[in-house]
This record gives sequence, C-alpha cells and structure tokens, in this order.
Amino acid sequence: MLSYNQTYFEKMGVKITTDTLPPPYEMALHPIVRQALDLANARYVNSMSVAKMKKWIQQYPHVPQFKNYLSTLYVRLQQTQNAKTAALDCLEKHPHYVFGKLTLADIYILEKNYDKAAEVLDMQQDGAQVFGNQAILNESEWMIFNYGMLRIALAQDKMDLATQLAERAWLYDPKHKLIKPIIDELLKKRFEAWQPQTKSPNQRVSQFKANYEPTPTTQMPIFQHPIIATLYDYPLDELPETIMAEIMALPRATLIADLRLMLQDAVARKSVIFKIIDAFDPKKADYHPIMDIPVHAAHFLGALHAEEALEDLLNFMRQSDDALENWSSDLPEQYTIPLYFLGHNRLVDLQHFVLQGGNTSISKMVVSTAVAQVALQEPERRSEVIDWYKAVIQNHLDNPTNDYLIDSEFISFLISDIITIRGTELETDVERLFQTNWVETWIEGDWQSVQKKLSKKPQSYDKIIMPTTITEFYEMPPYNMEEEEEEDENIILSKSPFEQYLLECRLGKIQDAYREPITPQAVPKQAPALKTITKSNVPKVGRNDACPCGSGKKYKKCHGA
Repeated sequence: MLSYNQTYFEKMGVKITTDTLPPPYEMALHPIVRQALDLANARYVNSMSVAKMKKWIQQYPHVPQFKNYLSTLYVRLQQTQNAKTAALDCLEKHPHYVFGKLTLADIYILEKNYDKAAEVLDMQQDGAQVFGNQAILNESEWMIFNYGMLRIALAQDKMDLATQLAERAWLYDPKHKLIKPIIDELLKKRFEAWQPQTKSPNQRVSQFKANYEPTPTTQMPIFQHPIIATLYDYPLDELPETIMAEIMALPRATLIADLRLMLQDAVARKSVIFKIIDAFDPKKADYHPIMDIPVHAAHFLGALHAEEALEDLLNFMRQSDDALENWSSDLPEQYTIPLYFLGHNRLVDLQHFVLQGGNTSISKMVVSTAVAQVALQEPERRSEVIDWYKAVIQNHLDNPTNDYLIDSEFISFLISDIITIRGTELETDVERLFQTNWVETWIEGDWQSVQKKLSKKPQSYDKIIMPTTITEFYEMPPYNMEEEEEEDENIILSKSPFEQYLLECRLGKIQDAYREPITPQAVPKQAPALKTITKSNVPKVGRNDACPCGSGKKYKKCHGA
C-alpha cells in the first residue's frame, strides 16, 4: 500500500506519494532504461543517440520511457516536429503514461501553442484526464504537472491562476527541487508586470559627454604622506581603524592635498586602473581593492569637511557614463554624504553641475539628493534649497531644445527629492514640468499622485543620519533604514504565508533556501523546452527604479540601500 502526504491531502485534497511506483516494465529492464535516460541527458547528443534510442524502442515496444526519451533527444537537437511526432506516438501506444503527456505539453509550450498545451494537461479540469484513475499521484509527476500549467498560465497572463499553482506546489514542499524554477518564473512575470511598460510620450534622454578629461597618465602619484598609498590596497570593508586614525591625525592641509590627488588619479589613470580591474582573477576576491580608491578619498574628505575638494569630487562625477559605471554601480550611496559635507555651503557650484549639459543622470541625482539634505539637516536654510530647485526647474523650462540638458530621468528624480523635503512651495514649478510631458510617471506617479505625496507628513528616514567620525563613514549605512525596515516588516506580515515568501524572495531575504533545481525526467536540463530561469537571468531591479516591495520608494532609498 502506497503511503501519501496526509497533511497535504487535508489541505489540498490531493494524495501525493514519494514512494516508487511500479514501472510499466519488468525490473530486469531497469538498467537499460537507466542507460536510455543517461543517453537522453548526455552532454552531447547526435544522430547516433537517436539511432540507439530507436533500437531500444524496437526491442522493447511495451516500454514508454524509450519513446519519451526519443522525443527528448529531438527537442535537444531542435527538431521540434520530430519531437512532437515521437511524443504523439508515445501517447498513442501508451495513453496513460503521464510523463508522455507532460513531454507533449512541454513541446507545445516550446512552440508557444499554449492552448494546445492546456488541452493536453486538461487545465480546465485540473489534470483529471492526465492522471486518470490514479488515486495517489507520484510526487515528480505532480510537481512537473504544476510547473507546466504555471508556465501556460504565465504565458496567457493568468496571474491569479499562476499564483495558485505556485502556492500549492510550495505548500507541498518549499524545498522541492522544482520550487526554485517555479518561483523564478512567477517572480519574473510579476517583475515584468510591475516594471514600467511605457515611457512618457515626450520622454527625453539627455546626450552625455565627459566634461572633465585631464591629461592621461600611467604613473601613480607620489603622496606627501606615504600611508595614503596603502588605501590602494584595502577594500572598503577591510580598512583597519588604526590606519583610519593614523590618516586622520595627519596635518590637515597636506592630507587634503593627498586625498584630492587620489580623486584626480582615479580620472587621469583610469585606463590603467580599468585594465588592472579587468585582468583581476575573481577567484581571489569579489573585486580588486583599487576600485575603491575614489570612495576612500571621498570618505576621508567628507570626514574632514574639506570643502576645498568639492571641485575634485565633481570632476570625478563629470566622467562619462561608462567610466562611472566601471567605478561603481552604487554612486548615490557612496558619494551623496561626502558631497553634502563638501558642497552644503556651495550650492551655486552644485547648481552649475546639474545645469552643465552632458553630465550623467545618476551624477546629477547624487547632487540633487545632497542638496535636499541641506534642507533637512539645516532647516534654517530651507528657503535657499527651495530657490535652488526653482532655478534648476526654470532653467530646464527655458531651454527645451537643449539635448545635453533635458533629461527625463533626472527631472523625475529631482521631483522625488522635492517630495523628500515636502517642497510644497514648488508645486507650481513641478506642475509645469508635468505639462512638458518630460516626467516619467512610473517613478513617482502622475501630477495628482505627486501632489498627494507633497502633502504627506515627513518621514524620519527622509533625513539621513550623518556620520560624525571617519569610522562611521565606513561602518554606518548611508541612509537611516530603521523606520523603513519596520514598514517592510508590516508589509510582509500583512500578507499570506506564500505572499510573504514571495516578497522575501523579491527582497533577497531568502538565499539558498532550496536545493539547486534539476529538471524533470521528461526533458533533460539541456533541453530548451524546459529552460530554467536562474538567478542570473531574472531581471535585476535598477537602483533608481521603484522598489519592488511595493513601498512606493525608490529602490536606492529602500531595499537597495
């Protein structure tokens, strides 16, 4: 008597067993069937593989596995019509062979013939015809069946059904080998639905250019204080506090001169540095510590409140988009706070930067965020900040044909920063930006949504907790996340257990929670018909996108921080 999962049966009304079902052939053939499976899963397959499988089919016509594996071989050889013919032949001669039905459905999915695949899986009756009179279902068959139906539901944009299918598979066993591909498929589709599908009709992409290109050099600078050179050898998270303290104890003037030289070196010697980074063996460490030299310099200059170094930091940010991307994918997090300390008393220079045609969207966003912090950190200067934003907006409105200036992405995140400071004084100006249709509404919503956000009560996490020592520059997160984390927990706890699980997956809070996925017996892992979506090809959330947790905040200010 087969045993089955009693708990799952009580929840879902389906009896599933992990016991081995008797094969539709005599046990003496088992080694040969195993050889056939290995052949179907071999790294390389060719016409000889097909010939050998056909020979087994002729020798053992009563064994459905050989016919099913032949279909698998054809799929891997990208001979879809032959694969379908073999699958239909298998079902004609073995109409109750479940894996044969699953394979045929998968071929139809490969052809994007989802209606036919749904018919084979009998989706209207939840697979009643697939499993026939089986009182207890085999675990592998049941999970693969759910996976197939989920893929069809997702392809047909039936998200509710897809979620139900994923949930019942998850309820059976959250650690089952097929749960990862099932969850990945579902999250990928949800991501596509969440991701903005359209841009504003007059969306403008600024033309970028490097506004600072010093004479290139291959020579490392000579510092007045040799200890500064040791910063080239330490990743951010490994710099000893003893070295931090020793550097901060150096004479201020010469120390600042050396740190400015580091920032200049990051630009002048970038071709050499990028070659070092490209040649670095990732097996040794995640990245080469030389990548962190501009961040080291920015941290120390920020801790020193070295306003005289502002132009050096801005020149670093005037590099091309490609160069900045090579240096860092976290520009806002690494440079916003140092920029605040260097530029809070020099708003005119910061305004000149964001109005200088050609600077990248992300670098201008960093400046705008730093300016917003001036209003929050120094509330007595709020009117200065309001005037700053008003002048920036007016300059854009006065120069609508300047392709090096008008930048929908920057304009949209400028509005985000105005919301951060609850700049109700700028409502008329922001409304005028919306009238240009330059604003990407997927970032903060339409004008009515922005109006509502401007009127909301300020949040404690809008104001960044500023570091007071060099150690804090290296240790503390760039944004105050405590309140946001409480919000995240409330978001999670308000959902069903499965939705909580999905949300945690989206937020990256579940790592290696399940075993590495392997593909079903019906189609081996190399077969394109069951291409598994792995972590590497699930769309990545951009740092300036809305956070997928649903909080309404930018990812860089929410779970991306």
